[in-house]
Amino acid sequence: MTETVLMPPAAHVSAAPVRVSLPAGQEVAPMTDSELPKPDLLDLADLYAMDAVSGPERQSIERGLDAADDATVSEFEATVQGVRETLASLSVLDAQGPPAALESRVMRALDDAAETDQETLAITVEPAGGSPQPTTTPVAGVDLV
Repeated sequence: MTETVLMPPAAHVSAAPVRVSLPAGQEVAPMTDSELPKPDLLDLADLYAMDAVSGPERQSIERGLDAADDATVSEFEATVQGVRETLASLSVLDAQGPPAALESRVMRALDDAAETDQETLAITVEPAGGSPQPTTTPVAGVDLV
């Protein structure tokens, strides 16, 4: 018996090598990427949930779901929902409030805008027996806020 170390294809270098014992004289041909088994739908659920697939891959997955049995579809959807809920809860941990001065700047800008609108409010005044005439005269007692 001889020991042979099988290395993963270059595209899968993160996979650990596998040691197997073969009878003397027997060799194993390296596996190419085209010979790798295609992942099933459930293997792709995590990537799908994180939008880590291309458009054509997403379409292929969705076609596979259309043809899949109900149990596979349910398990796929549960995995996608679980991954998305986990990501959402993690994003809350990293959430940051706005800069301290932002609220005061926004409120000041709103006040300035309200004052400007108050000064240039255009209204329509219709004199008795005449046609409506627009005016930009400030109107006392009109509160825009």
